Amino acid sequence: AVVQERMSLRRLDEEIARQMLTLQAVMHTEFGKGLNLEVSAEEASGEVVAPGRVLALLKVDGTLLAMWGPAIDGAWRPPVDTDVRFHTIAIGSERGRLLSERVEHDGFRYVAAVVAPLADFERDMGQLRRSLMLGIVSALVMAAIAGLVVGRRALRPLAEMAEQARTITEANPVERLRAPNPRDELGTFASSFNGLLDRLASVLQAQRQFMADASHELRTPVSIVR
Repeated sequence: AVVQERMSLRRLDEEIARQMLTLQAVMHTEFGKGLNLEVSAEEASGEVVAPGRVLALLKVDGTLLAMWGPAIDGAWRPPVDTDVRFHTIAIGSERGRLLSERVEHDGFRYVAAVVAPLADFERDMGQLRRSLMLGIVSALVMAAIAGLVVGRRALRPLAEMAEQARTITEANPVERLRAPNPRDELGTFASSFNGLLDRLASVLQAQRQFMADASHELRTPVSIVR
């Protein structure tokens, strides 16, 4: 959204710059006709048409020569002392993008300004942000649902192996874990766990054999003692 806003603002600035060139070209043409600054500004206000833009011509002391375009706050005047070429300004309760330039031509000095109200621009950016936010939320919800489904499927073999492990008891020591795919990670785990069970079964069998042998060997001495 930030990148799109910057690109849109850059395109708006380029459009304002072209309108500024048109305005200055008309003023220079009027000067070439021998008209003074005031009459040239009045003629330019009738010749230069820029829908949706406020155009203004001022003297360098800030005196307004002409201003035309969409209706704005009547007390507002473009600034004449700014060093920033493009900047965003407040126009009453709204905001606008301003290009203001000091111009000197054939001995005439004046300030030309072009203002683009940002109401439509900000509305479009707001709709873009809402669309992006809706898309992000939808993507997160879909990702969560997909992750839950995939997670359950991925953990199902572990649950089955855990159930198999519960059936391995002293009374049933030969039972072993069975993995769906003996070549994947779960298969490797099952193989290692089954190896551990085999070793434990061998130890248990040796212990039982020792106890049986010891019981047999001790039977006669115990009988004699008795």
